[in-house]
Amino acid sequence: MTKAEQTLKASCPTEAERADRAPPARLALAEKRMTAGLEALKTVRGPFDTLYAKLDDKQRDALRWSGRGDWGGGPHR
Repeated sequence: MTKAEQTLKASCPTEAERADRAPPARLALAEKRMTAGLEALKTVRGPFDTLYAKLDDKQRDALRWSGRGDWGGGPHR
């Protein structure tokens, strides 16, 4: 988690990046943030999968999404 956090923090915009409001600069900044987010996810995914595989069914059920606001593509309430 610490490494993922550092990756995200390193992608925070500089003053110069914040000041440049031109569309190409804004797109570059969005790409920088998304790339950092993907790298952070890749950092935690392996360890999370290992932990999740060790859980019993009751523990897995406790971690399931509630159905509201999840990204699973199901119906939103």
